[in-house]
Parts: sequence; structure tokens; C-alpha cells
Amino acid sequence: MITVTMSHQKARMSAFDNTVIEITGHAMNAPYGHDIVCAAVSVLYSAVANHITSSRVDDFDGKVTMVVNSLDVGNIRLIETFTDTIKELSQQYPDNVQLIDGD
Repeated sequence: MITVTMSHQKARMSAFDNTVIEITGHAMNAPYGHDIVCAAVSVLYSAVANHITSSRVDDFDGKVTMVVNSLDVGNIRLIETFTDTIKELSQQYPDNVQLIDGD
């Protein structure tokens, strides 16, 4: 199962001051190279990581972590889009994707 963990620290001037996205595990929905759930999470994460500003990405030993230090309106929308889409995937594939949102 893919587990996506979101954590946020509130700030006075924006929706979030510091956001951390952590992804671990494997979807195990289909054989390697044919897993649409894994592909969906990977493409979504890559798109957000490539377009968000003020972030640090670590990919180590099966765990991907993105720390976003400063959120402007564009970054907030990217984070919200990521979260909403992961929620949809976790509803459609509850045995393969889990979202832990530590608002």
C-alpha cells in the first residue's frame, strides 16, 4: 500500500507555513510496470515537485519526502490539488492508497 502523509504548521499570513508530504510503500495493484495506481501517484507527485517553489525533495530507501518552506497562492493550490487527488485515489483504491492528513 502507498501511504501519503501530509503535515502542516499554521502561520499567521498564509494557509500553511511549512508543509511536509511523505510517500512510502508500493500500491501492489498490478505487476511492476503495469500498476496504474502507482503511476497515478508518481505522476501527480512529480508534477507538484517540479512546479512548486521553495521546497526540498529527498528520495531515500523507498521514501520520498517534500518539505515546502514558503507557500504562496500558487503553491497552496498545488498542495490542495495534490491532497484532493490523493483523497480521490484513496477512495477509488482503498486497498492501495492511504492518506494521512495531519492538519
